[in-house]
Amino acid sequence: MLNNQRISLNAQQQSLAIQQLGDAMNDLNRGAREIADGLGPTQEAIQKLNEVRMELNSIV
Repeated sequence: MLNNQRISLNAQQQSLAIQQLGDAMNDLNRGAREIADGLGPTQEAIQKLNEVRMELNSIV
């Protein structure tokens, strides 16, 4: 009977570990989406700064 209990406990632990892994992967995906969403505005800001730099260079 003790062997069956160990097997059952191991199965429960593995199930929990798989669930936690899935949660961690979802968190990583969410973070990656947030980073990707922020890239567009960042690129726009860089472009605007570059335009201002070129204007300032033409003045100097």
